[in-house]
Amino acid sequence: KTAIPDWLSSLVVLTQKAENINMTLSDMAVISHKSREHISRCFKKYYGVTVSEYMNEQKLNYCANLLLNTNLSVIDICYECGFQNVSWFYRKFKEKFSLTPVEFRDSAGLL
Repeated sequence: KTAIPDWLSSLVVLTQKAENINMTLSDMAVISHKSREHISRCFKKYYGVTVSEYMNEQKLNYCANLLLNTNLSVIDICYECGFQNVSWFYRKFKEKFSLTPVEFRDSAGLL
């Protein structure tokens, strides 16, 4: 397997910071000085996912963290993490964690 280019590794590190949770492909292009298409191809090649899939994964992990560590409402967390559609957020969250956000938060006390 080929080594991940430094510029891409640096970009991924940036996406993992809470303040960049809503970073778009266009933002990535500006930061990395690469084209949107090149970034998209590289994500697929090196990470096996699209930029959108990757960023949704980051957002869902951030949501889970907020559910466990804050008293923010599920709706506030949904919008904080950049999801514009609550039902889409619930569906994606349940796909990833096999629980709704409310069930996930409630189950945390049982772990």
